[in-house]
Amino acid sequence: MKIIISNYDEIKNPYYGGGGAMSNHKIGKYLAEKNEVMIICGAFKGCRNGVVEGVFYKHIGIKRFGPILGQIFFSLLLPVFALIENYDLWVENFVPPHSTNFIPIFTNKPVVGVSSLLHAKEFSQKYGIPFYLIENLGLKFYKNILVLSNEYAKKVQKINKKAKIVEIPRGVDDAYFEIKGNENNYILYLARIDIFQKGLDLLLKAWKKVVYRYPHIKLVIAGNTTFAEERKFKQIVDQLSLDKNVKYIGLVKGEKKRTLLSNSLCVISPSRFESFGNSSLETLAAGKCLIVFDIPGYCWIPENVSVKIKSVNFNLLAVAIERVISNKELRIKYGKLARNFAENYRWKKIFKLYEAYFLNVN
Repeated sequence: MKIIISNYDEIKNPYYGGGGAMSNHKIGKYLAEKNEVMIICGAFKGCRNGVVEGVFYKHIGIKRFGPILGQIFFSLLLPVFALIENYDLWVENFVPPHSTNFIPIFTNKPVVGVSSLLHAKEFSQKYGIPFYLIENLGLKFYKNILVLSNEYAKKVQKINKKAKIVEIPRGVDDAYFEIKGNENNYILYLARIDIFQKGLDLLLKAWKKVVYRYPHIKLVIAGNTTFAEERKFKQIVDQLSLDKNVKYIGLVKGEKKRTLLSNSLCVISPSRFESFGNSSLETLAAGKCLIVFDIPGYCWIPENVSVKIKSVNFNLLAVAIERVISNKELRIKYGKLARNFAENYRWKKIFKLYEAYFLNVN
């Protein structure tokens, strides 16, 4: 069986390289043991088509001029490849800002739409362009839709009542369960640097309040980003005079990432909206206390395994951070419950769910 997985992002993308791209690669690698798997992704400077751990990567679009134009060209070209490529199943990850690329219109082969991003409404608010109209129209053409959490199943059902909706979450590597519970004087943000979606402006405003009581605690920011987002981030840090209290270390991977997690007091994911939150799942598996806003994208995380803030508000975030810093017993309690909960998300269990689903789609 030949399976195509489409997504703008991929594991080596210098601007993103996010959790969704890594999940696609892991799923593709697993499926490639018995099938032919191709990932069609956006081009970038220095990219090369070729096989990575059994998965063939094909880059489409333009290699220069940054990720915004890259995403536009990717979306424009993707339907062309749906017409000309040979495949048995197309797995389309929805992409920002409009979500769907209408792939079912361009093929009579089975297509699965994946709710990797269904936030056109939020991007419409950000850019002042009605992307939600494209999302709402596009969703109506999909017979099969895979959602990462129940909240997105409800959203899709309202728009496309005939769609066959299946919920399968993402997974986490076994290595995160081996992390020891050490603690140094820093709190960690571990995700892509995106001021709007990831709520970094809210985190920095909250941190400005926290440092008055806890000046010895650092906020460590780790993640990939674009030049524009990094500039915005540094401007906010400067405006709030937080340069001595916030440390930006860029993208971290593998053992370095796990060590950073291991030594943190807790992890904060202050997103305004999320599709799933891979780094949050990794935090839970690592047995670390996680602080999040109670948003639909985090509906899969129970309140008893994380500190959930009811409304997206930096003052409430500051209160939650101070509560966690001041209470080691609370951190230990949430950490133990979190790790036990994350056991259900080990990749070896999740892979089998994806395989069984993809091989029986029609």
